[in-house]
Amino acid sequence: MANEHSPDTHERPWTTSVSNHEATTDLDASSHDCEKAAKVLEAANVTGFTSEEEEEAEEYTVDWDGPTDPANPRNWSPRKKWAIVIKNSALTLCQAMSITMVAPVIPEAMADFGSDNAVIAQLLVSIQVVGVAAGSLVLSPLSERYGRSPLMHATNLAFMIAAIVCALRPSIPVLIVGRLVMGICTISLGGAYIADMMDPEDRGMALNVWNVGPVLAAFWLLICLVLLPETYAPRLLEIKAKRLRKTTGVESYQSSYNKSGQLRTSLLPSLARPWKMLIRCPAAVILSLFGAIAYSYMYFMFSTFTSVFQSTYKFNSGEAGLAYLGFGIGSLTSQVAIHIFGKWQETQRTKTGSTAVQPEHHLPLLQYAGVLMAGGHLCYGWSLEYHQHWTLPIAGTSLSACGIVLVFQAVQAYLVEAYTLYAASAIALSIGVRCVCGLTIPLAAPRLYQELGYGWGNTLLAAFAALMLPVALLLVKHGAKLRERSQFRDSRE
Repeated sequence: MANEHSPDTHERPWTTSVSNHEATTDLDASSHDCEKAAKVLEAANVTGFTSEEEEEAEEYTVDWDGPTDPANPRNWSPRKKWAIVIKNSALTLCQAMSITMVAPVIPEAMADFGSDNAVIAQLLVSIQVVGVAAGSLVLSPLSERYGRSPLMHATNLAFMIAAIVCALRPSIPVLIVGRLVMGICTISLGGAYIADMMDPEDRGMALNVWNVGPVLAAFWLLICLVLLPETYAPRLLEIKAKRLRKTTGVESYQSSYNKSGQLRTSLLPSLARPWKMLIRCPAAVILSLFGAIAYSYMYFMFSTFTSVFQSTYKFNSGEAGLAYLGFGIGSLTSQVAIHIFGKWQETQRTKTGSTAVQPEHHLPLLQYAGVLMAGGHLCYGWSLEYHQHWTLPIAGTSLSACGIVLVFQAVQAYLVEAYTLYAASAIALSIGVRCVCGLTIPLAAPRLYQELGYGWGNTLLAAFAALMLPVALLLVKHGAKLRERSQFRDSRE
């Protein structure tokens, strides 16, 4: 409520009563008088002054209705939270399958199209990765401006339309353009949803579930299109503020996030945030490069499985599909290992009396991942080089897959924990970096195997994977210092 003023005070707002001097200092006239009065006020130690504007802004700041507000996603029931995690998991699996499922049939598809161009064949697989990079860097940060649900609904609808067009009008130009659009619409907001809803101690398990995905992905896509609610707290509070402005007619209501300056409402800062992180968040960049290595190795194998097993073991197209079995087994095994590792860490924290989950707690997974990826590629490459039984290279791909998934889990968990409010931008940075590498590095696969052979070619890949070990150790030791200096931490977390 506005303070009452005497007529004299109302007409002369710069007149201030100073009790220590029992006098009134006139501040109306010249700048000299103003400077003199400021010195008097400072000497008198006048405190407790609050402007009417600040009081009004405080009165119309929109925040949650207490710590147990049911509208706050952090206070939603576990059933609702896990349902949203599973829906995001299904979407992620569906989108990932759309990228990789064409790889085994590329030779037959190119024969049907009457082309033997190896670059176009590789492009049919990797063009969607270009779209993923572009979409993640542009659309994911927009979810921090407009909320999660509007972006998810729009991109899911566009994704389905592009997939239908590719199915009904198959040709090389249509597949390239259609898969590019599908990639652009493949925005990965699962980690952002988890950061919005889950308490720190539950995020590890939620990320694990998100990375698994239910089998019925195609069925879940339709459900997710309708039933994914908004979870981004700044967006929910902005909606609440708009509702109050509309119902009361008072335009002063604003979200507490806007008031605190943590969330800028203009579009450009949201789009620029991943690029700023690329410059100002060294830990996020290093981890994104780890994710890029893992992603590149995954597509390196996917793009060569069919040709390698057909040429080395004389598999037909149906039998060549068995090459992917090892990758699937390794991926599922890694999820079990991640769960066991998380439980072990929880036990260790309980013993030490520390319950706080720090982002760096997820980084030891990178050390195991480096060993598994290096060992897997050595087994895969040299088994092929010496024409060992086909189960041995598949076993090698299983080890590599286990390491690759460990990298994805560690990187995503760290980014979600370290940059909670800006998780979408952090993950967009990671996806952008790994997609660029996932597009370019696999293109060198045929030439690499031609020049070095399967054995030494995969040994080179194993050497790069082994570099994760020392770098991961340094991040475990010094990562907290790098993170504390970041301007993108959520001060309200």
